[in-house]
Amino acid sequence: MLSNCKKLKFLVLPILFSLFFISCGSNGAPKQNDAKETFKVGAILPLTGDASFLGEAEKKGIELALNEIKDLPGIDGIEIFYEDSRNEAKHSISAINKLINIHNVDAVIATHSGVCGPISDYISKEDQNKLPIIIGTIVASTKITSNNEVFFRLYPSGKQEAIPMANFAKNKLDLNKVCIYYQNDDYGIDGFQNFNQEFEGLGGSITWSNAFDKKTRDHKNALSKIDFNNIDGIYIIGNTPAFALVFKQLSELGFKKTIMTGSSIMVPSLRKLASEGINGTYFSSTLFDIPSSDHPNITKQFLEKFKEKYGNSPSFLEAFTYSSIKLIYEALINSKKSNIDLKENMKNLKEISTPIGLIGFSGSQEANLPIAIQRFDENGKMQLIKTSTNP
Repeated sequence: MLSNCKKLKFLVLPILFSLFFISCGSNGAPKQNDAKETFKVGAILPLTGDASFLGEAEKKGIELALNEIKDLPGIDGIEIFYEDSRNEAKHSISAINKLINIHNVDAVIATHSGVCGPISDYISKEDQNKLPIIIGTIVASTKITSNNEVFFRLYPSGKQEAIPMANFAKNKLDLNKVCIYYQNDDYGIDGFQNFNQEFEGLGGSITWSNAFDKKTRDHKNALSKIDFNNIDGIYIIGNTPAFALVFKQLSELGFKKTIMTGSSIMVPSLRKLASEGINGTYFSSTLFDIPSSDHPNITKQFLEKFKEKYGNSPSFLEAFTYSSIKLIYEALINSKKSNIDLKENMKNLKEISTPIGLIGFSGSQEANLPIAIQRFDENGKMQLIKTSTNP
């Protein structure tokens, strides 16, 4: 799969290593090379097809970050190569091959589960030392980082959202008996398992749990099996229209206890489906999604720059692709200075300031994301309750 250009990098290393010593002074110290360098980055986005509106937004976040980076020290700039995934597996594989074999990129950004999953499976069969680093964002499944060494994930996982919420439920809301209703996929199962383990570890009890299919439209039969009088609350996790309908139907069943969920409920289309059923619900989110009055300065600056450039306010889509470019820039700069492998520099990033909070990988391929707990009041208005940093 890899190009001759990629392979040549490894053939010339011994020659470069010898030249390094020739260029040293009499005391053996290398001469300082301050020459700037242009790096190549690929972006695999849904630029056409039904999901093109997502790709258009994601591209704006990338462009804003690149515009800022060109004025920063250390590198001459980043040359970007866009490839259209159409949010489909076959186009995603063609895109990653083109970026590696033709454009010879140093790093790649890919968005969405239907794209990142197939790419992760595909590259797992290749020589990991000859691949660019890849940041997968707006993808909830942690599987993309489990079968290779170069895929990094920047997005809240079921685990990252569930653990802070379980702590909040037991220690702040003083809930003791909770039900869990979760979407039957990687994201939902991850959230279910981690909330269950954390909550019970704190002394709470999970009295009922059940999974629902992504195509489910009527949840009332399953939900009616819960003894509403014998629980303190329910944790709902998912990210599809089926998930959003749970809130509406719980309200129609007369549920009055505490409701908790993840950040997906903030997606406008899902929030609309949930209707007034979300009122009073506690939910987790990134720091980007908290009320603007509570935003950290870096987020406020991002919002101002984006509106100045594009004339409208960004969503989380632009914030995550913007932050992905910032992380790649930091890894490239550190790699150039230290001559350490690019993927190792990405793993070692800590507390990089981005619109979604201070981000790092702490030696892993999963980003540490600060998580906020918020609540929809009785009129559906968001209220910030607390912020916490995920393990």
